Amino acid sequence: MTTTTTQLNLRGGWSTNYPVLLTIPKGASVTVTGAAHDDWYPVAYSGKTGWVSGKYLSGIAELPVSPATGKASARAALLSYLHISYIWGGQSRSGLDCSGLVGVWWVEIGFREKGFDTTADKLFDGYRSGALPGRKLDNPEFGALAFYGSGTNAGHVAVCYDDVTVIGANGGAKSMDTAAKARAKGACVRLDKVDYRKDLLGIWMPSYGW
Repeated sequence: MTTTTTQLNLRGGWSTNYPVLLTIPKGASVTVTGAAHDDWYPVAYSGKTGWVSGKYLSGIAELPVSPATGKASARAALLSYLHISYIWGGQSRSGLDCSGLVGVWWVEIGFREKGFDTTADKLFDGYRSGALPGRKLDNPEFGALAFYGSGTNAGHVAVCYDDVTVIGANGGAKSMDTAAKARAKGACVRLDKVDYRKDLLGIWMPSYGW
């Protein structure tokens, strides 16, 4: 059982920069709903979900991450990455870049094994040439990959959440190598309109088998 060791604010994200949703009393039981980020835990309490500092929790029982199956589980898994810091080359819940998000999500849903090259340019070349099984879409669908760049070079990739939005790791560059830098710049995994960038190259749907 996970309990609070003091009166504790339930926040909308994993730092004190996020708004307070409600205040949890000392000694209250909370349910940890996922993996920690920077010692902040996603929890459920009194019908609300949000984030609390792990410094003020006792008996933390973190949920194991298991492969998701089916479109509904894959959608929930993708949403769980929102607000994770953008870290150049990041490939874990401690920090992600755009290709790292795709790779970690694919591993979690059981689509690809860890270590598969998910850099934007490699994936774009693979789908464009037919080396990777998939189909080009005229309109976004959940799970499709949206590529951004110039000509035949993709510098960014994001995952389509529905027919108008994508989830991607944004706001960073090679110099973004710590969570502190990412927080200062607001660089993180976030939800954007598909056309939030004007350099959309195309959208491809991998062969998930859904």
